[in-house]
Amino acid sequence: MEWTLNTLVPVFDLRTQCSRRVDAPPNAVWQAAMNATTKDLAVFGPLMALRHGKNPAMSGRLLDGAIPVPLLSTVEGQEVVFGTVGKFWKRSSPDALRGEADPWQFHAFDEPGWAKAAMCLRITPDGAGTRFSTETRVHATSAKARRLFMVYWPMVFLGSRLIRLDVLRAIARRAEREAAG
Repeated sequence: MEWTLNTLVPVFDLRTQCSRRVDAPPNAVWQAAMNATTKDLAVFGPLMALRHGKNPAMSGRLLDGAIPVPLLSTVEGQEVVFGTVGKFWKRSSPDALRGEADPWQFHAFDEPGWAKAAMCLRITPDGAGTRFSTETRVHATSAKARRLFMVYWPMVFLGSRLIRLDVLRAIARRAEREAAG
């Protein structure tokens, strides 16, 4: 089974999207996404430090765990999906899915009181270039968790959006540079 954002979080309470056109072919954007590091990003480090404190594990290649959300799925050349189940409204959110990232476990999780959050990086051909996008979906597992998350979300929305735009910009710049040769 190919796990995409649509199969992992088909029903959601919140959805945000960002995208940009990249003047490079999809394979160049894919390679740039696979090789992007936190050093390519301008706002990621300071914003993540605000949320999680200084953490040396949040460095290196984005797909190797620098993003503090487990990688759930890769559809080669098209999409990568990160996801976690937490109580994000708490300063130190517990992780409901301890251990290895497992898309089956993530998809099936329905214990009340939690929020399932997944984000994807998606690559779509767009004429001679590429449409590169991120999408984040959150599904609360109970009405109480939904209320708590909806109070929390406005406090972090701007930072979350800035990180996604930063990722899009950095990967687009890397892909365009590599495609230009």
